[in-house]
Amino acid sequence: MQLLQEWQEPLYQYLCYALPDDEQAQQALGDTMEAIIRSLPQYDGDVPLPSFLYSLAAQRVAFYYRKRKTNQHRRRRNVSGPGGFRAVLHMLPQRYRQALLLRYHLGLSVTEVAQILGKSPQETEMLLAQGGRQLQDAMGSAGLQS
Repeated sequence: MQLLQEWQEPLYQYLCYALPDDEQAQQALGDTMEAIIRSLPQYDGDVPLPSFLYSLAAQRVAFYYRKRKTNQHRRRRNVSGPGGFRAVLHMLPQRYRQALLLRYHLGLSVTEVAQILGKSPQETEMLLAQGGRQLQDAMGSAGLQS
C-alpha cells in the first residue's frame, strides 16, 4: 500500500524521538502500521490525514509509557555524548515531549497537535510553553546549550 510506504519514514522519525531507543521505535512503527491498516476504513476525512496518522503513532507511544512506567529510569540516563539531546528529551514528561515533537520536529500546527493529543489549542499552547521551558532547563543542566 502506497500510503504506508509514504508515511513509514516520517512516522519512524517521530517514534525515534518519542521513545527511548530504536528497537522500541521499530516495534511501535510496526504496531502503528497495523493500526493504520485497521483504522483506515473508518477514516472519514474530518481531520487532516497527517493528524490522523500521527495520532495513531502517539497512541502507541502513550501505550508504551503506560506499560513501562519509565520515569525514574529516564531520569538516571547519561545525557553526554552523541545521543545527549535525545536523552535530555526523554527526561521530559511524555505529554511535553509529544507536544514538542509534533509541533517543532514534525512542523505540525498547534491545531493539528491539539487534535492528535485530544486537547484544546489553548491547552496545547500551554503544554508547548511549559515543555519548552523544561527542555531548556534540562539542556542547560546537561551542558547542551551554547
